[in-house]
Order: sequence, then C-alpha cells, then structure tokens
Amino acid sequence: MKRLGKISLYAAMLFLSTTGGIFAQPPPPEEIPVDGGAALLLGAGAAYAIKKYRDYRKKKNQ
Repeated sequence: MKRLGKISLYAAMLFLSTTGGIFAQPPPPEEIPVDGGAALLLGAGAAYAIKKYRDYRKKKNQ
C-alpha cells in the first residue's frame, strides 16, 4: 500500500509540474493573417478548376 501511495504522489507531482507550462503561454492573436501561401493555393485551385471546365466543354462539343 505504501508503494501505491508513493507512485500516486510521484504521478501527481509530475502532472502538476507539467501543467504549469500550459498557462504560461500567451494567448493566440485575434486575427490570423492570410499570407502568400494561402493566396497561391487559392489561385492554383481556381486555375485547375478552369482547366477542368474547359476540358469538359471541349470533350462535350466533340
């Protein structure tokens, strides 16, 4: 029984020592900027959709 008490105490100490770092971090910013990578991804998706649509229309007219 003493062994179980020691293990529980060590586990509680480990848990409490690791949770302190969670609250020390600053809150995330309110606004997340849309950088160039997201704009490039959006542009590439639009270009791919236009290409697929044109290929579909070309195949449909043949």
